[in-house]
Amino acid sequence: MVDTGAAAVVVLLVGGGHAHVQTIRSLHWKIRPRRMRVILVDPQDEASYSGMVPGCVGGQYSAAETRIALRPLCQWAQVEFVHSTVIDIDPKGRTVKCADGTQLSFTVVSFDIGSGTRGSVTLPGASEYAIPTRPISELVARVRAAEHVLHGGGPVAGVVVGGGAAGIELAVTLAYRWRDLFGEETVMTLITGAGGLMPGVEAPIRAQLQDWLERRRIRVCEGTQVERIEKSSVIYSDGRRISFSPGGLLLATGAEPHPLAAVLKERGIRMVPPGWIDVGPTLQSSSHSFVFAAGDCARVRFSDSGAPVPKAGVHAVREGPCVCQNILAYVAGTNLVPHEPQRDFLKV
Repeated sequence: MVDTGAAAVVVLLVGGGHAHVQTIRSLHWKIRPRRMRVILVDPQDEASYSGMVPGCVGGQYSAAETRIALRPLCQWAQVEFVHSTVIDIDPKGRTVKCADGTQLSFTVVSFDIGSGTRGSVTLPGASEYAIPTRPISELVARVRAAEHVLHGGGPVAGVVVGGGAAGIELAVTLAYRWRDLFGEETVMTLITGAGGLMPGVEAPIRAQLQDWLERRRIRVCEGTQVERIEKSSVIYSDGRRISFSPGGLLLATGAEPHPLAAVLKERGIRMVPPGWIDVGPTLQSSSHSFVFAAGDCARVRFSDSGAPVPKAGVHAVREGPCVCQNILAYVAGTNLVPHEPQRDFLKV
């Protein structure tokens, strides 16, 4: 049990991701203990619901329809909102420092800071010529800006790097949209890694998916390793190249750690490679009992196999209520409950 005396218990939520949106709902002022103060720190006033973003990229939804307004949510729950970015933490002093100089003390802290796009910084040429899919909140604006560049340039050659569900969905979505915008001659290529399309999925399903993509005139280049990106070409390790129109290249290569992860590691928070916060079944840090984490930034595992849970919004949404329940249990000194991730989810 946390002994706070007359002082309020301060629950600090770093990042307004899918998990923390659910945590805030569950920590509404009418539900939480009277002396509990809850603070959310996020550099954006709005978050994006990842499940709707590909549809927004394709024009099925407006950008406004995909957004989760954090300020009104915090006002409703009587959660304080700090519009900034956490850049450092002092676990011993239980304080964080924000980019604007604000320092916040806490009793319990939870991280839901998301992730970046793997290779968007380290792959040569990616930062100059490719659109990363993470952070997801910036994807729609980046694609729309690219479309202004593509407009008027004749037939478009688009390329999506990444053979997982996100890459496939974006390739199909953009193929339809860009053929409407720029003409039926638009070419779309999907580049996969060594695992091919949807690694881990049964071979018959992958074969059906390959046929489905071909019928939609989406070229699939499987089992290739991208070595670098130039102004209008993706270069493979064997020297082959795939051309794309400037602005027409997207990286859907999976998640890599948020920049704050390196700082957390330096401050003694236990991390697992390449930089995920190591949490146990209760979503509690394996090194600090007062630290919780959820969503992409955490290494959450299946209880039976110990295998890592995929980085997907559907998992983060379900982790949020568990974070809330266990923060309340930690403060009260009662038993924390394990989170059991769902084994699979619908991939449309």
